[in-house]
Amino acid sequence: MGDQNLSRCRPLGLTNELLAWISSKQRLGDRVRSYASEAGLPNVASPSSQAVEDALSFIELIPDDAEPPSVALADDGEINFYWRQEGLFIDVGFVGDSKMHYYACSDADQIDVDGSVDFAADALPQYLAAAIPRRSDEDG
Repeated sequence: MGDQNLSRCRPLGLTNELLAWISSKQRLGDRVRSYASEAGLPNVASPSSQAVEDALSFIELIPDDAEPPSVALADDGEINFYWRQEGLFIDVGFVGDSKMHYYACSDADQIDVDGSVDFAADALPQYLAAAIPRRSDEDG
C-alpha cells in the first residue's frame, strides 16, 4: 500500500529544470564509473579508484544552477570535467592523488588560474565556483 502511494507522489519543490540537472548529474556519474572498466582501450590508462571517487564527489559539488560540464578520460587516466564557451574555459581534473587540478581562464572576469589544491570533497575553491557558467532563466 505504501509503495502505491509513493508512486503517485511528485517530489515537492523540484522544477523540471532541477530534475533535468539531477538527471544530468546521474549521467555524469554513470560516465565516470564507466571509465573504470575502459582498461582495455588501446593507449588509454584506466583511472585509479581514487580518481573515480574524487570525480564522483566533484559532481556533487557542482552548483545546481550551473551549466553541465563535459567529461572525458585522458590517455593517462585523468578524469577531466570542462566547460567551454566563448571567452571562457574551465578544466578540472582528477588523477587519483587526492588533489583537484584545474585551469580556468575567462575574458569577462579576467581570470587566469592554473594549479591544484587538496581535494576534501566538501567545497569548491570560491574563485572556481564563481567561474563555472550558470544556466540562464530561459534555459529551463
